[in-house]
Amino acid sequence: MSAARLIRPLATPAVLPGPTQLSRLGEHYQRTLLPSLLYMTYDPTAARPSSSGGAEPRRWDPSSPYTALRPARPARGNRRAQPGSAPQHAADPARDVPRLERVVITSFCKDAISNKNALVPLVAQLRAITGARVLGSAADASVDTEHAGERGFVKIVRAKGGAASFKIRAGMPVGAQAVLPGPAALDLIEQLTTFVLPRLRSFQGFALPPSSQPPASPAALSGVVSLGFPPEAMALWPGTEANWDAYPGKPSGFQIDCITSARGPHATEQARQLLSGLGVPFVRRGDMR
Repeated sequence: MSAARLIRPLATPAVLPGPTQLSRLGEHYQRTLLPSLLYMTYDPTAARPSSSGGAEPRRWDPSSPYTALRPARPARGNRRAQPGSAPQHAADPARDVPRLERVVITSFCKDAISNKNALVPLVAQLRAITGARVLGSAADASVDTEHAGERGFVKIVRAKGGAASFKIRAGMPVGAQAVLPGPAALDLIEQLTTFVLPRLRSFQGFALPPSSQPPASPAALSGVVSLGFPPEAMALWPGTEANWDAYPGKPSGFQIDCITSARGPHATEQARQLLSGLGVPFVRRGDMR
């Protein structure tokens, strides 16, 4: 056997280009917001974990033989047990500072109930805004929810249930949704605060919840901030403004859900502090005219 046959070619690994540096908001978060949020979100009472909203869990007498196989005693009162506020990473408190995990843009089209082709311009608009690929597209079948990459994906929203009064059946396509994780979410927030919000007419800021909102409500513990926009805001994005005439039909309003890593008490309040540091304006309801 010749020596040429013994030499096997080495396998060439696939080279995937990635980001070479942080985005502007990513660098702003690491250098400026992270120390400030670490100081603002510090809770001195978080060192004592609690499973029932501040009350100690009830236990049976361990010395009694009649309580050996009994289940755990429920907490007193009729309030649901809240997650504890103890830090998850005691060795590195900076890891408990809220950060933006992903951004979800959802838009519904009323005309899609009678004509599903009306969703084509809406999907094209979300693609132009986010730069993400369409989930389940025949043009690129490799895109899925688990391997969507750093740019996210765009998918069709289908009705979960039927409504006879609106002529909606379960499984009918009614809108489109774009999911952007990590760095792509920061790029979207930068476009929002730089190009869309300053040119939005009669916009004074996003209203804060009223002071009467219960601090233990699901909305206050989720760490998710939802921002609603009118239809005219769809044409103010840099991706759609350049060729807005290419999208037939009337524009649709949309909602941006900013999902952060904050969980537990004051989680949504901490999420608003994070978005405020990224340039999203919030105002009190009494200050709006």
